[in-house]
Amino acid sequence: MLKILVVIIFLQLPLLVTAIGIEDPKCSIAEAPEWVKPISFEPLDRRNEEDGENMHYLLIDFQINLDESARVSHISKALMTSEAVQEESLIEIEFDPSYESIILHSLCIHRDSTRIDKILSSQKQIIQPERDIDDYQYSGRKAWMIFLDDVKRGDVVEYIYSRVGQNPVFQGHYNETFLLQSTTPIKQAACRIIGSQNRVLHFKGHDTTLQPVHSILPDGRQEWSWEVFDVKPYQLDSSTPSWYLGAPVLQASEFANWSEVAVWGYELFSLPDTYSPEIQQLADGWKKECSSVDEQVVRALRFVQREIRYLGIEMGAGTHKPADPNLVLQRRYGDCKDKTLLLRALLALMDIDSQPVLVSSTLKDHLSDWHPAVNLFDHVILQIPHDGDFLWIDPTLSNQECSNLEDNICGLFGKGLVLEPKSTGLADMPRRSLSQIFAKTTYTFGSPGDTTLFETQISYRGGDADRMRGVYRRHSLKEIEKHYDDYFAENFGALKKITSLEVADDQSTNTLNVQLSYAFQDIWKEDVESQLHFVNLFPQHIVGSMDVNINPMRQSPLSIDHPTHIVEHIILVDTIKEWTKANLQKSFDSDGITFLYEEKSDGHSLHLIYALMTKKDHVPVEHIGEHRKILKGIEDHTFVTIRAPMNGSLDSEWGFEKENYAVLGGLAICYAWLIVMLTRKRRK
Repeated sequence: MLKILVVIIFLQLPLLVTAIGIEDPKCSIAEAPEWVKPISFEPLDRRNEEDGENMHYLLIDFQINLDESARVSHISKALMTSEAVQEESLIEIEFDPSYESIILHSLCIHRDSTRIDKILSSQKQIIQPERDIDDYQYSGRKAWMIFLDDVKRGDVVEYIYSRVGQNPVFQGHYNETFLLQSTTPIKQAACRIIGSQNRVLHFKGHDTTLQPVHSILPDGRQEWSWEVFDVKPYQLDSSTPSWYLGAPVLQASEFANWSEVAVWGYELFSLPDTYSPEIQQLADGWKKECSSVDEQVVRALRFVQREIRYLGIEMGAGTHKPADPNLVLQRRYGDCKDKTLLLRALLALMDIDSQPVLVSSTLKDHLSDWHPAVNLFDHVILQIPHDGDFLWIDPTLSNQECSNLEDNICGLFGKGLVLEPKSTGLADMPRRSLSQIFAKTTYTFGSPGDTTLFETQISYRGGDADRMRGVYRRHSLKEIEKHYDDYFAENFGALKKITSLEVADDQSTNTLNVQLSYAFQDIWKEDVESQLHFVNLFPQHIVGSMDVNINPMRQSPLSIDHPTHIVEHIILVDTIKEWTKANLQKSFDSDGITFLYEEKSDGHSLHLIYALMTKKDHVPVEHIGEHRKILKGIEDHTFVTIRAPMNGSLDSEWGFEKENYAVLGGLAICYAWLIVMLTRKRRK
């Protein structure tokens, strides 16, 4: 009998190992540490059980031990619907195995008054998801997947686990951002941070007055704690700026000021003591070949942008610490920090000073609203002294071509932290309006039923030229041409190509020119009731850049694509009759945008000229009504309908009017989708 029992245990051992998750030493099961203060959740009130929510958080409790680099998470959630059971029966805990380990302390289901332990019966699997591999980023992070069984609607799922370890790149400095509200109702949320007497934490609230309670524990350690109750869910409006939070946030940081952060980063981006022959040869060659410092910088910048492909190895300290420039050059790949340090090394070998600059692609110039911390940044660029000022260049950008150094700057971030010991605050980076689109489109009409000639010429300048240059590198001309063919055929009917898509790149002025032309077989639509032919037209680039459907009740700022400068010139040519004399100018101006409209006739030609310029990246909540009113006024001058009698003679009177058709919104969205699809960029 004993032998049989031993055999059974032996056969079940692989299943048991998988169940409890000890197949990886980084994931284990054990009791909660003694320093944790137990906290229990309160059951859901009956009045909240039918509020339409799929799930309620009954408890979210974080307890953090700074000295042990340990964090305990205690989550209890009530699953109110079958959809919640479907989505919440899988627990996923992600970690970096190079410095972190996960310890599961408790896992159970509460059903009515019964507690069902699931810590052994649940299946567990460790995977390596690599969520950003499509963006050429390899993190090496793993996820402990815990599959709960026998979960029913109305159950409360409760689990407690520890995350132990801190990324060594932070050198022991703690900083974290706590979101105090969720898209799911929270009955109770608590946080407790403990640390030795020498730890100093700085807190800053955003859209909240909450401040932690500070106390001294009996053993002499410090404790910071806070609690919130009955937190209602929030919903974020669409088209909000990337820097807008939409929910209260509390920051915790051990950095007292930006100077301390700059010193931390300066050490990470120090130049190597020695250089390989290859990197030295490159710098020596450019120094000999180039007649000016500007030319040397452009040559080095272009080499790093073109010859070092983008690939980030974001494991452990590699999330923030760049690789040795000699290694980056040897393997010919790197991410933003690797490419920045390589460029800095190449410039240093040519006796050109430069400094790395930490920036945020989401917070941008709103960095100054936050307390100094290292977790606010997601990108790094380079600062170069130039004619008594500074230029800011981005070695990660791969589509810049202009030979003039000043036209190779990046002006999208607003503020950044220069990594040098003397930095005492954030540096201002002027937004230079380098992006421009000029479009000229001509429609030549005969009588309804005759062929309509269409020709468009588009000139992209500055940043927009860089953006579109990337499109034409990622896609073939034939592929892009087909997208245009399909778009215009869908909206204007059968067409015949007169000239194929032509692209001319003037790198001296950083201008990309595109043109193509069609003959539309039957552009006219029929309105049988009014016995009229009609054609609907609109400035496609401008309409694709404006969101005119704004909810006047929205409670968050509206994002604006900035800087934007678009000029569209539509020419309507009537080969039969001259247009009625027209000379109209209208302007619309707000604190966010400026829009100009001009309408003038010249014999057989009618000219419609539109210009859109943005002033900043958002419209504040208090100005939404004014902005919406201005957009409606713009809309009245944007959509054009040309009419002609169905059965009239060739010399019958034609006319046009500005009219807002609902269908045109769909056409604009379609065109905007085309542009977005073609210009989609990978995140860096």
